[in-house]
Amino acid sequence: MGRTELFSTRLSGATLDAVAGDNDPPRQRGGRHDQLECDSPRAMTETPDTAELIAAARAAAVNAHAPYSRFAVGAALLMRDGSVLTGTNFENASYGLSLCAETVAVAAANAQGRLREIVAVAVTGGAMDEAGRMRGDAVVSPCGRCRQVLNEVAQLAGLDLPIHCAAAEGDAVATYRLSELLPHAFGPADLGIF
Repeated sequence: MGRTELFSTRLSGATLDAVAGDNDPPRQRGGRHDQLECDSPRAMTETPDTAELIAAARAAAVNAHAPYSRFAVGAALLMRDGSVLTGTNFENASYGLSLCAETVAVAAANAQGRLREIVAVAVTGGAMDEAGRMRGDAVVSPCGRCRQVLNEVAQLAGLDLPIHCAAAEGDAVATYRLSELLPHAFGPADLGIF
């Protein structure tokens, strides 16, 4: 099953702002009010607390149920109060019923009534070796479906979420705003829902 847990870390207010990207606020685009503009994709200056969020995603990936793809993914959600919720991918023999790590984590936040409290996301993934350990130095970003799920959260919360994308191993990390990963997104605003 998709495993979620409340990670035992809480981040301080100043670090919460840094990890959540509040020190680099997005700008509104001309046109639709629900689209936010950000700088081009950039390498992240990793703070110790961003590193903790990525570490939480890596720890979650250890519990991936990925017997078909042998590709483990972990996600960590930074909540407004500094707590961290995690999720991991859960594959199914029928493939189409598989759940991505980001979706599992977002569903857990929603089940706790905390959907609008998500302020940042970290995701990591890599091929599993024979022992089931995640390996690889390529940065992994959310799939298209997860970007759409995260867009739902972002629009409901009125945020352009920072997404910290990390490799399974090493220091390779890139940070994007959700609007960079899913430009011109369809969401609740298009349906007049807020």
